Amino acid sequence: MALIDELIEESEYEENRILIDRVKNQIIEVKKFIKELKIGQYFVVYVDFGKKLTQKYENSKILSRNPNDKVSVKEMFELKGYNCGFNEFRYTHMAVILSSIHHKYLLSKKDKHYSLLVAPISSNARRTRYSVKIPKTNWLDHDSYILLDNITHISLEKINIKQTIKSIYEKNKNIPVQLTPNIVSNIKDTIKNIFDIKNWFWYTFSRLTWAYTV
Repeated sequence: MALIDELIEESEYEENRILIDRVKNQIIEVKKFIKELKIGQYFVVYVDFGKKLTQKYENSKILSRNPNDKVSVKEMFELKGYNCGFNEFRYTHMAVILSSIHHKYLLSKKDKHYSLLVAPISSNARRTRYSVKIPKTNWLDHDSYILLDNITHISLEKINIKQTIKSIYEKNKNIPVQLTPNIVSNIKDTIKNIFDIKNWFWYTFSRLTWAYTV
């Protein structure tokens, strides 16, 4: 659920109504950013994936917060949400936009584009068999990996415009970064392997061919 929906549910308080306006303004700014720079599918942006609620230690599992503490809507807004699991992807990272964005509908009255499907990018040990490598380049300080087994759905206010411009846009000669056709092809092939799409297609095709010939 988008953060703005959660805020509206508790909008009886003046403070939360102020937060709702702040979220709406953030969404408008992100939409302007996407539309003006023509950012879309397979472009790279910075995303605030949220802060971890729990902390895992070597010999025991200890909560970083008291389990009886209540999390306020304001705190959820400031931290871009909380991740409860030990291994959920979190904090601010680059991410690849996987959704197809229709720019002509952005900021229009019929616009319902409040969320996007993204895959995080990381240079650390999170690499898995379902990751796609991005070699070091002018906008990327280290070899990194698109983590396709960490695909997630985000609300637009989680896109960090300032960090995107500073760390990607300015490094790339003030041009937004879109992945190369080769990397995009690798993404598509990896997603097919994750969902076993290729094998399912050929199994179905062979069964239909066999049934037709018989």
